[in-house]
Amino acid sequence: MKKKNILVVCGGTSSEREISLKSGKACSNAIKSLNHGVLNFDPAKKNFKVGSAKMSDIHCNFFINNGKATSKDLEELINKVKETVYKKTKTNLELEIKIIGYNN
Repeated sequence: MKKKNILVVCGGTSSEREISLKSGKACSNAIKSLNHGVLNFDPAKKNFKVGSAKMSDIHCNFFINNGKATSKDLEELINKVKETVYKKTKTNLELEIKIIGYNN
């Protein structure tokens, strides 16, 4: 089987931070035991906010519109997260959605 590099996102700023760090560590150890590369990423110390769009405090895979976020804000936030992860881990995140554009 081809060796893979896997990004584990854990931690964050919610009340579940500690359990997220512990489960992230367990996942990382399991991935390593299968001889894959693992990169850990904790978004807690980053300011992931653009306009009225921000990363969820509960789960960093969710972005929140605080009421006035535009689609441009959300796309810029996605790119900010992707760039930060790449700078830290040299891993390109792939979107599971298709961005179709926005109007100002």
